[in-house]
Amino acid sequence: DLPGYANTYYPGTSNAGEAGRVTLAVAQENTGINFGLIATKMVRVSGQVISSQGTPVTNGAVTLIPAGATGGPGLGIMQGGGGRIDPTGAFRITNVAPGRYQVQARAGGREFELARMDLAVGGEDVEGLALVTSPGAVVNGNVVTDTGEPFDFRPQQLQVAARSVSIDTGGAPPTPSGRVGDDWSFQLRNVTDAVLVRTNVPQGWTLKSVSLNGQDITDVPMEFPSGQTVTGLQVVLTKKVSALSGQVLDSKGAPVLDATVVVFPANDKLWTYQSRFIKAARPDQSGRFQMSALPAEDYLVVALQGLEDGQAGDPDFLATIKDQATKFSIADGETKAVDVKLTDKSR
Repeated sequence: DLPGYANTYYPGTSNAGEAGRVTLAVAQENTGINFGLIATKMVRVSGQVISSQGTPVTNGAVTLIPAGATGGPGLGIMQGGGGRIDPTGAFRITNVAPGRYQVQARAGGREFELARMDLAVGGEDVEGLALVTSPGAVVNGNVVTDTGEPFDFRPQQLQVAARSVSIDTGGAPPTPSGRVGDDWSFQLRNVTDAVLVRTNVPQGWTLKSVSLNGQDITDVPMEFPSGQTVTGLQVVLTKKVSALSGQVLDSKGAPVLDATVVVFPANDKLWTYQSRFIKAARPDQSGRFQMSALPAEDYLVVALQGLEDGQAGDPDFLATIKDQATKFSIADGETKAVDVKLTDKSR
């Protein structure tokens, strides 16, 4: 027996996905968040990792990520635990609390392989797990303009990336990305998660659309078959870059310098992680703000004080401020001015 305490989240659960949210305003003090640690028998999880070639993996790590953990990168490792793979391919993770997990094994360095398995852990040690890794997908594509005109910059200035749509990346591999060749083609290697394809473009350009063999997947998370090569991805860029500007004002009409302007779509189905429809900006010394490259859509805009990093992209938070926001619409390439009054977040 290995008695111990499971990582415990308010109001008293070992599952981060069931944790209760605690909201604090600026300078607010809350002393009523009390809950007890969960005492439990801790167990061991062990097994072996085999590569796609049938040989033991000799370099890598195994991570346990709690089911439903969506609190951000690293939460799965903090709550679940992990262990190195030894030269025989074996791994052993100790002090594991009962619960449901995803076991994730990563083998190798830059050209890695990955294995995932759902696992329910009870009160007894889990032994003899066999994880077989496989390489991620390879995605080939090209970049074009929406008008067919040539680009006015070098392809080496452009990068295409496959960004994971999962908040909880745990011990997941880094974002696959690829430079664009002289013929405007690119390759994304080791794509293992559901992803959105995005670009880092030079000033004056923006992403218009992404398609796969003619199907629009610009804002559709895509999962590509593990170990396979996919072709037919096309990224379309445009010089029709929208621009939004305005001034942040207080109740008396005076400029406000200490605030954050948040723009988000009226359609709450677009309130997703990595959404290109959500942007935030700070006003300058005259209280003016500027944003660019908003896709054509109906939007809401609000100005707030005391906003935390990442809060602008939180769907639960956006739902609390949408009724206080100003509505506007913008089209591709349109320049629009919208003044915004400072909003009291406590209402």
